[in-house]
Amino acid sequence: MQRFAWQIAQRFFLSSGPLPRQGVPLQPGILRNGRHIGNLIQILERYNVTPDRYTPQSLNDALQVLIAARKLPSPNPDQQRDKIAFFAWTLKRLNELAVGETTIERIRRESAERARQREEGQHSSESSPPLSETDREAAHTAAAAFFAQNRQLRRPKLRERRTDVKALVRAALGSSIELHAAHRELQTAIGELTTLNKALTAAGWTLQATATSLRWSNTADGLIEIQIQRTDTSTSFVATTPPEQLDPSMMPYMNPFLRLV
Repeated sequence: MQRFAWQIAQRFFLSSGPLPRQGVPLQPGILRNGRHIGNLIQILERYNVTPDRYTPQSLNDALQVLIAARKLPSPNPDQQRDKIAFFAWTLKRLNELAVGETTIERIRRESAERARQREEGQHSSESSPPLSETDREAAHTAAAAFFAQNRQLRRPKLRERRTDVKALVRAALGSSIELHAAHRELQTAIGELTTLNKALTAAGWTLQATATSLRWSNTADGLIEIQIQRTDTSTSFVATTPPEQLDPSMMPYMNPFLRLV
């Protein structure tokens, strides 16, 4: 109750000092106009404002409801010679006008009712007679049929394994180097090649990757070829397909290699 009173004093600006830190022993404190914290505790208990009925916030909410209904005046600090006395009067009015349980009492009651219902439901399930063997088998059959149907409806589509990308990268790198160990220019070129491959395969082209070339074929559009040229110090990729034979939509992907022709 003493800590609750300190929280109320801080919430409603009745204290002349800070709220003690959590875990620090409470010391006798002085409120406004030289009053002791015990005076505030007496006021709270007199008007039934206790931790089992209110929190500082729910108390403020209850007072705001009365202010909005014009049953309490809006507090004006400039007109209050004694803030503690004015606060005691507002609690007296709240105690006279409030009807029924407080918000905290309702929450606790509903929580207790839910706990009781859970306990009764558990007791009821424990006391119910066990299923017969026939009923148990029927339940298992129905459950199996339900889950089998849902598995069929929700079965994800299998993603096609992109073996073409792996073949492209291996052909572009050669057999003696890994992608993470390649120099930046080669990594950039391979990234452009995989972007081109994605666009072509999405349009129905098929890749054939060898150690010396990357060839995409399409029965309707012919052949796109990029030669792989290696030296001891570098690897380059040169498109041998004439630009006028390419679909204009593929030109942005082919440009890095056409510039090398």
